[in-house]
Amino acid sequence: MADDGAPYGASIVEAPLASQASGFDSFAIRDLGVPQSVLMENAGRQAALLVQRLFPNGPVVGFVGGGNNGGDALVLLRTLQAWGRSVEAVMTSERQGSDALLHGWPVSRSGPGDLQGLEVRLAGAVIVDGILGTGIQGPPRPAAAAAIDLINGCRPQAVVALDAPSGVDGDTGAVPGAVVRADVTVAFGWPKLGTLLYPARPFAGRILAVEIGFPPVDRPGWARVITGGWAATQLPIRSSDTHKNRVGALCLLAGSAMPGAAVLAARAAFRFFSDTGGIGCRGCSVGRSLVGGSVGGGQNLERVRVMSQSSQCASEPQGTVFGWIRVCVKNDPAICRGQAGQQNV
Repeated sequence: MADDGAPYGASIVEAPLASQASGFDSFAIRDLGVPQSVLMENAGRQAALLVQRLFPNGPVVGFVGGGNNGGDALVLLRTLQAWGRSVEAVMTSERQGSDALLHGWPVSRSGPGDLQGLEVRLAGAVIVDGILGTGIQGPPRPAAAAAIDLINGCRPQAVVALDAPSGVDGDTGAVPGAVVRADVTVAFGWPKLGTLLYPARPFAGRILAVEIGFPPVDRPGWARVITGGWAATQLPIRSSDTHKNRVGALCLLAGSAMPGAAVLAARAAFRFFSDTGGIGCRGCSVGRSLVGGSVGGGQNLERVRVMSQSSQCASEPQGTVFGWIRVCVKNDPAICRGQAGQQNV
C-alpha cells in the first residue's frame, strides 16, 4: 500500500445500520431532490481517488453486480481508465444501463460465464468488489458466491470493497455465507455499523469513509464511532507547569473473580502515571497481593489499599483521592457512584 500522507479521521463519525443509510439515501433523493446519478458519480470518483492514492500501480479489475454497488464500480473503472489505468469489468450478473455510466469510455467487459481462466489476469491486480450492496440478507446466491470465492482464491495486489465487503450483513455484521476478504473498504457517507461488528469486522480491512454529497444528517438512533479525533477533543489541555494534584485521578474497574485484567490495567497505569499515588483494590486481600505484587515487582504493594465490600470509591475523603491511581476490583455494580466519584473517575 502506498503512503497515504496525512492521517484520515474526523472527530464525529456516524455509523448507521445499512438499512438506516439506505432509508436516508431514499429520503435525500425523494424529498430533497438529490439526483441518484450524482450520488453514484461522486461515490465512484471518490473510490477511484482512493484506489489511485493507495494503489497507484497495476491493472484494476472490478467485479460488477446488478445493483447500485455495481454502478459505483463502473464509475470507478471509467474514471481510472480516463486517468490512464488499465481496467477491466467482470460482470457478475446482468444489468441495464451500463453504457450510460461509462460515458463512452471503452472499458473492457467480460460476462458472468467468463470467470474461468480469470485467475491469471487477477494476479497482481487491484480488485474492486462491487458485487453486492450493503442491504444483503442471507448468503449470496451461487453466481455471486462463485465470484467471491474467485476473489478470495487468487493472489491480487489488493482488494478494495465498495461500501461493504460482498456477503456482509450491513445491519448485524453477520456473515451467513461466502464473503469477500477486503484490504480496504471505501464506505460511502459513513461506515455501516455491520462492518464494524464481528464476525464481519476482519473482512472489511481498513475502513475509509468518503463524502459523496449527502445532505446533513439529523437522525436519532444512529450509532457513532469513538475515533482518535473524538478522543482528542475530550482530553484536557494541561499547562506545562501543572501538578498531579490538579489533574484528577484514574479509577480502574475490573472483576475480582479473574483479576488478570486488573493486573494488566494496573501495570499500564503505573507505567503511564508513574509519579502518582497508589491503587485501591475492592474485594479481598488476595486481590491486593496479586495486583500489588504484579505491579512493579511487588514494590507497590504498600500502595494498594483494600476497600471493604460495603465501601465505595466515592465515599473516600476527597483529599486522599487526588494524586492516586485507584484500581477497584469490583464484585458488584455498586461502586464509584455519587458526586465525588463522578468527579474523580
